[in-house]
Amino acid sequence: MAHLRRLRSALRFGHGWIALGAAAQTAWVADRFLEGPDRWTLAGAVGSGAFAVYTVLRSVRARNHMHRVTSERLRWTYANQRPLGVLAVLTAIAGLVLLGPRLAQCWPVIMIAVLPALLYLHPNAVDERGGGLRALPGVKLFVILWCWTLATVVLPIQLAVDVNRGAAVFAHAMVHVPLYFAVAVLFDIRDLPTDPKSLRTVPQLIGLRWSRALAVLCLLFAGTLVLLRGLVSYTTFVDGEVPWDAIGASIGFLVAVAVAAGVSPTRTSGYFEFAVDGLLVLIPTLYFIGSMM
Repeated sequence: MAHLRRLRSALRFGHGWIALGAAAQTAWVADRFLEGPDRWTLAGAVGSGAFAVYTVLRSVRARNHMHRVTSERLRWTYANQRPLGVLAVLTAIAGLVLLGPRLAQCWPVIMIAVLPALLYLHPNAVDERGGGLRALPGVKLFVILWCWTLATVVLPIQLAVDVNRGAAVFAHAMVHVPLYFAVAVLFDIRDLPTDPKSLRTVPQLIGLRWSRALAVLCLLFAGTLVLLRGLVSYTTFVDGEVPWDAIGASIGFLVAVAVAAGVSPTRTSGYFEFAVDGLLVLIPTLYFIGSMM
């Protein structure tokens, strides 16, 4: 029983699920621009990097005793900080190895993505507000959007050949930024009772109901855009193909709307850790299932 409890805690509080979400989002974009195994090795690299960065960030927050008092996940992180530290180093190395010869082309994007993430809590990360960029009013959300968009949208397009990178980034950001914004706002709703007022998160500024409505609207916008692009695609008009990949992704966004509509600070941590974070995995999974039809 003790081993099962430890395994359950590792699944709940580890970062494997969110790392899988980062990998899935990357693979979704890379499917449009990269061929063969390149899309999957890049997805694995981004997922490994996400695991390492999130582990470091949560380990830093766990050093604050006041944060641990109000967070079971931070207490678990603090109790397991040594093995988590080793695992973070190993996954960071694995990510670099997976990039291989493409690292020279990727490193500028990686640097401008990782630096704000590492400054998110540093310096003075053990003060009451968390220190770093997190302590600056309203900055938290922008850091999240910046890092996730660079890692999952810009990085795959950076490796593309014969493509207008600026236009491609803009087109895919129109879908992914609203998705990441919605997920971040939903987690801010979860943290509404415990976040310091100085953070100026969206729910603190506009309230619970409006924040939830805003998240739903963002998800509806992104899902509608994905579906419309699929319906007006070249193959739909010329070859008469049904855009099952776009339909699958849009169904994922409808599920996301249902999940977002049910969010409140009283929801269990499992709801956020599996259902909300799981949206990052679900939507690309439905896209790939549709692409095989």
